[in-house]
Amino acid sequence: MIKNLNGKNILLGVTGGISAYKSCELSRLLIKDGADVNVVMTSNAEKFVSALTFQYLTGNKVSNDMYDVSDPKISHIDLADKADLIIICPATANFISKFANGIADNLLLNILLATKVQIIVCPAMNVNMYENKIIQENITRLKKNGVINLMIYNRDSLWFHLHVNYELMIKKKIFSNSSDEEVFKISTDGFQCPISKCFSPSEFIEICKKNKFRSELKNVSVSIFELGKV
Repeated sequence: MIKNLNGKNILLGVTGGISAYKSCELSRLLIKDGADVNVVMTSNAEKFVSALTFQYLTGNKVSNDMYDVSDPKISHIDLADKADLIIICPATANFISKFANGIADNLLLNILLATKVQIIVCPAMNVNMYENKIIQENITRLKKNGVINLMIYNRDSLWFHLHVNYELMIKKKIFSNSSDEEVFKISTDGFQCPISKCFSPSEFIEICKKNKFRSELKNVSVSIFELGKV
């Protein structure tokens, strides 16, 4: 597992959900920590955010065409070999299902099948879709094959304040060798979210305060549950 982002090549895969706009900020945070970020977008992702946006943010060409004749290299192999880590953010229900079943009908899916590095997926979809048994089976299949699932869970949304998400979940998974799937369940004013057990409840609260998440944290309670049994 990566110990430091400085100088590392992070491949950021963006799929077609409304949460795609949050990946713009994620790319900025990764770069801030010293990473070189290369973005690969699906065609549906471009309906929400333009490739030009990511190109300006990262300073790198955005890849979105499996058959780019201007690129003399075999794009999916080249990108897979260069990456030190792959983050799919957001990962839609459609994309997760295709990946779990070995379907490779776009550039990003081909890269995932060709890579040997760690893959992190960040599911983002309607909560009823997320809890669907088919989606849960597909996520379980990915986990069994070494893919890290960052479950960003809320009854109203699978996303919360990105800075908190990044510091608590993505960075901790990048820098930690822990495979412990037990997580803290944080509840504040009706908002609930599982947080990696690598962090203590007090660390979670301090990070939330530092990033001005819900400006005031009231009625905070902490409990333990098993991932996937929310």
